[in-house]
Amino acid sequence: MSTKPSSSTRSKPAFGYMILRGTALVVVSDYLVYALNFVRGIILARLLAPEFFGLMAMAEFFRSMLGQSAGIGFDQALIQRQEKLEVAYNGYYLMINILTIISFIVTLSLRQVFLHFYDPLMYKVLVVLMGLLVIQTLSSTHITYLRKNLSFGRISIIILVSSLLAFVVSVYGAMHEWGVWSLVSVTASTTIGISVLGWILCPWKLTWKFDRDVNKSLLTFGGMVLLGNFFAFLMSQFDDFLVGQYTTFVILGYYSKAYGLAQQPLALFSQVINKISGPLIATVQNDHSKLSKSMNLTIGSVFKGTIFLGMVLFMWAPQITSLLIGEQWLPMVPLLRGLIVYLIAQPIWDLVGSLFTYIGKPQIYVLGQAIQAIMLIVLGWITVRNFGAYGMSIIVSIIVLSITILFLIRAASFIQIDWWNTFFAPIIAVFLSAFGSWYLITPLDQNSIIFWIGIAIIPTCLYVALLFLLQGKSLRDDFNLLLNVARKKN
Repeated sequence: MSTKPSSSTRSKPAFGYMILRGTALVVVSDYLVYALNFVRGIILARLLAPEFFGLMAMAEFFRSMLGQSAGIGFDQALIQRQEKLEVAYNGYYLMINILTIISFIVTLSLRQVFLHFYDPLMYKVLVVLMGLLVIQTLSSTHITYLRKNLSFGRISIIILVSSLLAFVVSVYGAMHEWGVWSLVSVTASTTIGISVLGWILCPWKLTWKFDRDVNKSLLTFGGMVLLGNFFAFLMSQFDDFLVGQYTTFVILGYYSKAYGLAQQPLALFSQVINKISGPLIATVQNDHSKLSKSMNLTIGSVFKGTIFLGMVLFMWAPQITSLLIGEQWLPMVPLLRGLIVYLIAQPIWDLVGSLFTYIGKPQIYVLGQAIQAIMLIVLGWITVRNFGAYGMSIIVSIIVLSITILFLIRAASFIQIDWWNTFFAPIIAVFLSAFGSWYLITPLDQNSIIFWIGIAIIPTCLYVALLFLLQGKSLRDDFNLLLNVARKKN
């Protein structure tokens, strides 16, 4: 006679297996959403003038600046909290909505200031974006509730359906000459879709029970997150402001589209790894050997992918631009090439920031964000006035690359970095594959399908072959490690 083990005695799945399994659905959803957004971006770029993208980029900068309260970090505070959750959710909902409504009122009160310096259309767009921010915070508690309770399936449905809605509405608007409002409709459709579905799929309801101490703790924790978010906002968007302020909306349109075009494939690749890195680091933070191995694996995987994609985008930027979004966007090619180093280094910086955060040293990450923001404000202002948008793209790359290298050296005091396999070997491989690819692809007719087949196959084959030649054992060890983790359920 045998008995089944009780649920309390059954072994729990191994952590690594849980991480890989738990992120699978989100990863699939992310890929679908990124593909959808990428196609949408191509269609809108072909239908709309560059100046509309520049006007939208400037409005989004002011929306992010005036709406900083929406990023105060209440959601992180709730996710890490373990007690008095009912009153914590209620406090979060009340405070975040009050702060966002105040931000909207401030925007309305600054009407004459904006109209004095900017096109009235830009201010109208800004007011609509701030109104949408108010709608967004009405459901932010519901989305945070789903995240805390690991309801990734529902979250994936919400994001995917909202992205589909934004695709249909924005493309329809662009085809019917909505102009900049086609771009605004992306934010509007996404926000409304997430808000409505969040309310429908989330079981949480406001109960009007509050606790002063709980609310105070949320504000304290959220304030620390807000500081880091503010510096991140400056680093990610202040360059848009400077380009728009000292050039034109047309040039800003080229600049923002260059950033978006290059970021899509790079962010798509790193998105997968970044979802796994945080929980993994937090779990092995006290085991120096495992922590070092985990960080070398994650950083190395991201760097190998991003540096290769960056090389392909840099070398064939004119051809890729013409194919995807049309010849009207060719003036953005120098900007795209200038931003490539930034878009390669930024995912590495994000992972280094995760390391500092999850080993209990978030102040180091905030310091790095602050240094980058200050350098961008000072050097960016000087550069854009003297060298325009192209100079800005170069200085952004230099700032992020230099800070990433400096803080990688700082990270070496917490982990043992395998510099050769993580960085040096991929750099050598990508440069050699670039020269070989250029030699083999250049003679091909650029108007033929053979040319595009060559770009798709030749650089990849050369790069992979060189990687195995330079670090074959390391790659096999990494693959076997991931395979063992995926198979080990207990």
